[in-house]
Amino acid sequence: IAFGRWVAADIAGQETPTPSPAIPPLPPHSAAPASPVEIAELRRLMIDRVGVVRDAAGLQQAVAQLARRAFESPPALADRALVGLLIAVSAWKRTESRGGHFRSDRPAADPALARSSSITLAEARMLADEIVRQPMSRPIHAGA
Repeated sequence: IAFGRWVAADIAGQETPTPSPAIPPLPPHSAAPASPVEIAELRRLMIDRVGVVRDAAGLQQAVAQLARRAFESPPALADRALVGLLIAVSAWKRTESRGGHFRSDRPAADPALARSSSITLAEARMLADEIVRQPMSRPIHAGA
């Protein structure tokens, strides 16, 4: 099912999507497990900055923290942080409110953006670097 569209396009002689770039190797990790405190901190970060109500400033802060944890933590925490990073970068890229997620700094849905999207780990790492290098966003409050 996952590759059905590609197979059908290939059989029909249509152009198929190009493969994603290779994932850069991750740095070696120690075998130490994540502590319950670290996991709770990561969960709190995701709820506070990447939850149902989000904004560019919170997403930028989350991306910075998640990128550090994804690539500098033991595997048990790094895996969780990496999933969070993919979610946060994808949310930062979507500059509108859509579905069950609300961008408080961009409350309106944009019909031009009503499409599926995907991201690779390599793309997320590059975007995370770009997001972190930007001047820190400030939250936009209603009525400001």
